[in-house]
Amino acid sequence: MIASHSPSDSKAWPEGYIRGAYGLEKFVEEARNLTANQLQYVGEWHSHPRNCPTAPSSTDREALRILCAAMGREGLPAVMFIVGDDPQLSVSVGWQVP
Repeated sequence: MIASHSPSDSKAWPEGYIRGAYGLEKFVEEARNLTANQLQYVGEWHSHPRNCPTAPSSTDREALRILCAAMGREGLPAVMFIVGDDPQLSVSVGWQVP
């Protein structure tokens, strides 16, 4: 798995985060080129604050819905990982048939 740092146009607050998009297309394209198209974008990951559940919030569910629609155009599933206090991890997988 390859993960990127937050794009420079991301916004973060103690209670929220909005991932930007600057440079992500280039990042994904470079990963594809380096691996002869063996690595593809599959989804998003983020963390929730300490003592908070890793269950997807309403914002997370909406983000996954949008991600499923985008990935579904290529016939691919979408994945969202949410990391919390050790050993909490939530994995959501969605699929939208084109």
